[in-house]
Amino acid sequence: MRHVVVRVLLRTAQAALIGAALVRPSAAEDPLTLKDILSRAQSEAETKAVNDLIDKLKGVARPKAPVLGAPSAPASGPPRADEVGAAAPAPRAPEPPVSSPPRGEKDAAVPAPAAPPPVVGAPEAAIEAAAQRRLPSVDLEVYFAYNSAAIEHEAVSQLKTLGQALRDASLADDAFLIAGHTDAKGGSRFNLDLSLRRAEAVRQFLIANFGIDRVKLVARGFGSTHLKNSGDPQSAENRRVQIVNLSKEAPPK
Repeated sequence: MRHVVVRVLLRTAQAALIGAALVRPSAAEDPLTLKDILSRAQSEAETKAVNDLIDKLKGVARPKAPVLGAPSAPASGPPRADEVGAAAPAPRAPEPPVSSPPRGEKDAAVPAPAAPPPVVGAPEAAIEAAAQRRLPSVDLEVYFAYNSAAIEHEAVSQLKTLGQALRDASLADDAFLIAGHTDAKGGSRFNLDLSLRRAEAVRQFLIANFGIDRVKLVARGFGSTHLKNSGDPQSAENRRVQIVNLSKEAPPK
């Protein structure tokens, strides 16, 4: 009797194991973990940020994403390339490792500005053209140490996005102005010098970490002479680094 019971128990356990193996999903079908989902979302967000910056520096307006639930507009005209099976774009080149900038209140050693490359117009004229939207430009709020040209760690992510954008093949032949701006606090001479050193710090960061041709980048400081918010001269949004594409000038409107 005991042997019969043992055999029955063994057969029951064996059947349970076989059933578990049949219903268990394979490794390829295992659901994504929260870490996987967050990692994928971060990667997609970084790629979108780079692509958006490329479009802005090219002067191209990216269409807005459709609103969920909104009726789609009827198609008109010939189909787009992506609707007829166009090949997927080639993957971007791997990005180089980014060196962490020094911390602290003292200025980091910044080399003297190099001779400016041959660009479209003078830097002052380029800033005016950007204000009139005749040159593509973007404003970046780059974090620096207080009263210093030392780039803070909080700025690395933003400069990394900029570096990846400037390395894109569609911008390979373009030259860029890196313009430093300050708010109206402090004396004009101090602000002019500080804005130049900060613009040059960004230029050197891009050259050192992303291999951008130094001839393509020219750094200039404008102090508080071109306030973004003239209604509030001491506003934080006036403290910025402006990137202007000097090779994409459009005719005046």
